[in-house]
Amino acid sequence: MNVHFPALLRPQEGGGYFVEFPDLPDTFTEGESEDAALFNAAEVLTAMLD
Repeated sequence: MNVHFPALLRPQEGGGYFVEFPDLPDTFTEGESEDAALFNAAEVLTAMLD
């Protein structure tokens, strides 16, 4: 089963990226690169859904 949640990926002023899930309050993460932020987003989303 595949489940999809929209995520907002935003660059931060000091570098890196911030990711949040609008449909899941208090579910957010960040990373130094876009790839790292998206990887961390998948990890935090999995944890929140478990």
